[in-house]
Amino acid sequence: MRKPRGDANPSGADCGQPSRLRYALLGAALCALTILAYSNSFSAGFAFDNKPLILEDQRVHAATSENLDLILHRTYWWPRAEAGLYRPVTTLSYLLNYAVLGNAEKPFGYHCFNLLLQIANVLLVYLLAAHFIRKLWPPVFVAALWAAHPLLTESVTNIVGRADLLSGLGILGGLLLYIRGARAKGLARVACLAGLLCASALAAFSKESGVVLCGLIVLIEACWWTKGRSPRSLLYGLLAALPPALWMLWQRWSLLAAYGSGTFPFLDNPIVGAGFWAGKLAASAVLSRYLWLILWPGRLCFDYSYPAIPLATGTLQDWLAWATLIAVACGAAIAFRRNRAAFFFLAFAFITILPAANLLFPIGTIMAERLTYLPSIGIVFCVVVASYRFLGRFAPYVLPALVALLLLRTLTRNADWQNDLTLSTAAVNAGSESYKVHLVRAEALFGADDAHSRVDEAVAEADRSVGLIRSLPYSLSTPAPYRVAALYHFMRGEMRKNPAGQPAPESLSDYETAADLAGRCISLTGNYDWAGLKKSDPGKFYGAAQTVAFGALYRLQSYAYLRLGEPAKALAPAERAQELDPLLPDSHRQLADTLEALGRTNDAAIALVRGILITSDSGLQLRLEELYRGSAALRECVLLSPNGAMLLNPACAAVHRDACSAANEALQITTAVGLADRARSIGNLAAHEFACAPAVR
Repeated sequence: MRKPRGDANPSGADCGQPSRLRYALLGAALCALTILAYSNSFSAGFAFDNKPLILEDQRVHAATSENLDLILHRTYWWPRAEAGLYRPVTTLSYLLNYAVLGNAEKPFGYHCFNLLLQIANVLLVYLLAAHFIRKLWPPVFVAALWAAHPLLTESVTNIVGRADLLSGLGILGGLLLYIRGARAKGLARVACLAGLLCASALAAFSKESGVVLCGLIVLIEACWWTKGRSPRSLLYGLLAALPPALWMLWQRWSLLAAYGSGTFPFLDNPIVGAGFWAGKLAASAVLSRYLWLILWPGRLCFDYSYPAIPLATGTLQDWLAWATLIAVACGAAIAFRRNRAAFFFLAFAFITILPAANLLFPIGTIMAERLTYLPSIGIVFCVVVASYRFLGRFAPYVLPALVALLLLRTLTRNADWQNDLTLSTAAVNAGSESYKVHLVRAEALFGADDAHSRVDEAVAEADRSVGLIRSLPYSLSTPAPYRVAALYHFMRGEMRKNPAGQPAPESLSDYETAADLAGRCISLTGNYDWAGLKKSDPGKFYGAAQTVAFGALYRLQSYAYLRLGEPAKALAPAERAQELDPLLPDSHRQLADTLEALGRTNDAAIALVRGILITSDSGLQLRLEELYRGSAALRECVLLSPNGAMLLNPACAAVHRDACSAANEALQITTAVGLADRARSIGNLAAHEFACAPAVR
C-alpha cells in the first residue's frame, strides 16, 4: 500500500516523526484526557435501555452453560422483543461484568470496562490519523477532539453503548492491522491477517454494523490504487475480514427465520411508514442533522422518536439539510484531488454510518447519537485538516481551546446519564418533542419517591406523551403512553380522596380521564382474537393475556367507573379482567366489588369462591366473609368455628349452588393454565365438601 497522498498539515514547524518517548508521552496524555472526560461518569446508573439489557436479562446473571447457549443462539433483546439485532459478544461482556467480575447491580465496574475500551479506541484513532498525517500534532488533535466529544457519551457513559465500543475496537484495530499487513511479508503478514480475522469477528459479533470493516478495506485500496498494482493485499485482507462478517449475517438470518424478525414501530422510526422516495429524502436530511451535531453538540437527546424528527416535506429546513450534504459531497470531490487523506476520512464517515442511515433499509430508530461513534472520527479529522489549512500557525492554539470546550460539554452530559429522571429532564430542557422522552420522564417522576409526591408533574408529562401521538391512527400508534397516563390519572384521583375516603370533586375528572385512556389503550392492544384463541388453545390464551397485561387495563377501567359511581359500566371490563387474568386475586376481588355494587350479592360470592379456589388468597377469604355477613339472605349460610373463623355451611342451598358453579369454572381455568395439582384439589374439594356433580371433577 502506498504512502498516503495529501499531507494534512502544511506547517513546516511540525515536521519529523516522534520518537518512542514522544509516542509514549502523547499516548499517556490522550489516556489522561479520556479519563478526565469521563471522570464523573462512574456514578451513572442503569438508565433507559440498561435496565432490560442488563438488570432484567437473566442470561447475564449467572455464568452457566445454559446462559451461554442462550446468548449465542438468541437475539440481543431476547426474550423481551425481537428487533433484528444479534450481538453475542456484547451480551457476553455484560455476563463478564455481572456474574464473573461480580459487579451485579453496581455500575462502577461496568463504567470501568467501558472506559478501558474507550481509551483503547482513542489510541487507535491516534495511530490511524498518524498514518495519514506525517506530522506530530495534527494526529494528536484528531484523537483529542474525538476523545473529548460529548456525542460519544451515549456510547461510553451509557453502559449498553458498549456495542459501539467493542465494534469500534474491532473496526479500528482491523483497519490498522490491514494497513500494516499490506506492507509486511512472511510471518509478519500472516500474523496481521490472523489479527484482522479476530478483529473482524469482534466487530461483527459486537454490533451488526461491524461488517463495514470489509468496505473500509476496499475504500483504502481504492483511494490509493495505482495502475499495475497487484490486488493480492486486497484479496488477502478480504479473505481474512469477510468470513466472520458472513458468519454473523448467516447466524443472524437463521435466528430471525426461526424466532421471527419482529417489526420496527412507526413511532421509533417514522421512515418505515413513508414511501420509498420520501423515506430516502428524510434519511438524507437526518444525515445532515448528524453532521451538525458533530460540529455543534449543544442540544443532545437520548431519543428521537416520533415526532422529534419530522419526515421531509420540502420545508426550508429540509432544503438546507440537502444543501449541506451537497456541499459535503462537493468538498469530498475536491479533497479527492487535493488531499486524499481528507477524502478517505469523509468516505470513512459515510461508510460507517451507512448501515444505520435508513438509506439502504429502515432500522429500529430514525436517529440516535450513538450511531455517530465511528463516523465522528472522519468529521473530526477533516476539522483538524481544515484548521491547519485555513488557520495556519494559529491552529495549534485554536484546537486545544476547542478540545477544552468539548471536554466541558462532555462532563455536563455525563451528569445527564445518572438515571432516567436526569436523562429525560435534560432531553425535555433541550426541547425534545419525542413522545418517548416525555413517557420516560413521567415514569421517572412518578417513581421518584414512595409517596409519589410528584404525581402532578408525572401526569402532565404522561399527557404530553399521549398528546404527541393522539392524532395517529391506531395502526401506527402504541398503547404504552395511554396505559401510563391512565394509571397516573387514576392514582392521582385516589390520592385526592378526602379524610373520609370519598373522592374529592377534582378526583372525578381524573377518574373520567383514566377510564377514557384505558379504553383507548384497550383499543390499541385489542388485535387478539381472544374468543377464538381461548376456544382453540386455552393455555396460549391465558399466556398471551398475561404478556400484554390486558387484564390490568380492564381492571383499571372498571375501578375508574366504580369510583365514578357507574357500576353498570364497570361490570363488562371487570368480567373481562377476570377472564383474561384469572390467576391474580385482584381480578376476582374487582369483579366481586362490581357485582356487589350492582346488588348481585350471590354472583359476587361466586366470584370470590372461584378466586379462592384458584389462588388460595387469604384476602379473598376475608372479603367473602364480609360479603356473607353483610347480606341478610346469605348470613344464614355462615358457620363460625370455635376460634371464630368463618366456615361455609355445605347444607345451605346457596352455598352448594355457588360453590359448585365456582368450582366448575375454577377447574376449567386451572386445567387450561397447566395447574394440574390445583385442578385435582379443586375437584376433590367439590366432590367431598360440597357434593357437586361429577362434571366438575
